[in-house]
Amino acid sequence: MLAIKKIVILGGGTSGWFSAAVLAHQFKKSSISIELVESDQIGIIGVGEATIPPFIDALQSIDIDPIDFIRETQSTFKLGIKFTDWKTLDHDYLHPFGQIGQDFNHQNFYQSWLKLSQQGSQLPLMAFSPSAVMCDNNKFAFPNQMPQTPIQASAFALHLDARLAAKYFRKYAENLGVKRTEGLVEDVALDDSGFVNHLTLQDNSKISGDFFFDCSGFRAVILGDALGVEFEDWSEYLTVNKAVTVQTSEEEDFPTFTESKAQKYGWSWRIPLQHRTGNGYVFDSQYCSVEEAKQTLLDTVKGVPLTEPQLVHFKTGMMQQSWKKNCIGIGLASGFLEPLESTAIHMITRGIKQFVRMIPKQHDEILVDEYNRRMRRDFEEIRDFLVMHYCLTQRQDTEFWKYYREMLLPKGLRHKLELFSSRGLLVTGEEDLFANDNWYSVLEGMGIRAKNYDPLLDEIEFEEIAAKIKQIPDSILKAIQSIPGHKEFIDKFCPSKNVD
Repeated sequence: MLAIKKIVILGGGTSGWFSAAVLAHQFKKSSISIELVESDQIGIIGVGEATIPPFIDALQSIDIDPIDFIRETQSTFKLGIKFTDWKTLDHDYLHPFGQIGQDFNHQNFYQSWLKLSQQGSQLPLMAFSPSAVMCDNNKFAFPNQMPQTPIQASAFALHLDARLAAKYFRKYAENLGVKRTEGLVEDVALDDSGFVNHLTLQDNSKISGDFFFDCSGFRAVILGDALGVEFEDWSEYLTVNKAVTVQTSEEEDFPTFTESKAQKYGWSWRIPLQHRTGNGYVFDSQYCSVEEAKQTLLDTVKGVPLTEPQLVHFKTGMMQQSWKKNCIGIGLASGFLEPLESTAIHMITRGIKQFVRMIPKQHDEILVDEYNRRMRRDFEEIRDFLVMHYCLTQRQDTEFWKYYREMLLPKGLRHKLELFSSRGLLVTGEEDLFANDNWYSVLEGMGIRAKNYDPLLDEIEFEEIAAKIKQIPDSILKAIQSIPGHKEFIDKFCPSKNVD
């Protein structure tokens, strides 16, 4: 029998309502009640509207049909991220989702490809990625509907409307019994042991609970203000601290990737939806004024602006504890990592799923410590992956890019890059979000290739492996001939239901 009888969630938006949806699904057959407190006076902070493949699994884990979700949120499909001008000006590369290549005779594909390249092969790494080839041809198909073809090794995510996504999760959660209370929090009351007892709203009503989720965004009303957890600043590693955003008219034939274009003092994004395109410029205010950032954004967007540019302030880092006493911070209340690899919604998912895996019968510091260890590991892994995009640049046209060329790297990242450069080996961690193929894509895209391949490849009959590898690009190209274009696929299977 669980000691938790009532869960209180402070804050709505994607963070609060997705948390409510997951918890409501998990406890739909129990007596646990869930109440979400939010105020219409507080807007939703959305610094990006893109996801990564684990989001699809998260939807399906709570019995949400991805097709229905896509229709209701006016989503499009995403097969990767295109990085423009990151290595040098006028250079671009793709970080695709899913598998790259195929192991033959138990030999690692990347090592085999590396040996082939050193023998003179001109086949690029992306020629072996089904998602990359689909991106190049702007085509799409569900991997599980393409068995016995290379397409089944691809993976996809979504571009979505954050406002409509929050609305969708709210409807889902309320249908499962989640109660919504409108109001602004005036005070957080703690008991004698320092646990949260209740929230007091501006109308003096009190919301009591046994466990609290802080989804109040950067304010971290419970975890930070009331429980005193301090924020760990990582802006020395990721210096961008503001973003300006604007929505533009929809594109005629939206691509299957998010575009991230490096600018003088940061980078801009383009995220195509069915009904509009989301755009933003993430920048370092040490070098760039807000007005300059707005003008840069407006000068580079495609389509007609539908809104006035909006400004978002943020700081990269994480709370030193994600779980303290009877409260867990979710989303921005637990930390922020810039949206370069679209990991924000993933961290919401991770935070709530880790709680479900560790939900205690009673307060247990061992579980709290383990939860905090796992969340720190996730934050640090993503941080290092993001830093890699910056520190490998060859640009030195502004002080912003010069800083990253000379910066002191986090110890773990420095070791990983040195090991990879030497022999193409990567240090993998427990339940890492980014697999080897993700690292290979960015490293190759930024011009970093291992000096040596696995010497054991010289001890085997390599010709047969080489012949099989060389057949992969043609088999991918042949497979995509039979699949529809991206917009054609959406128009046929999941056109938007909404026009607002």
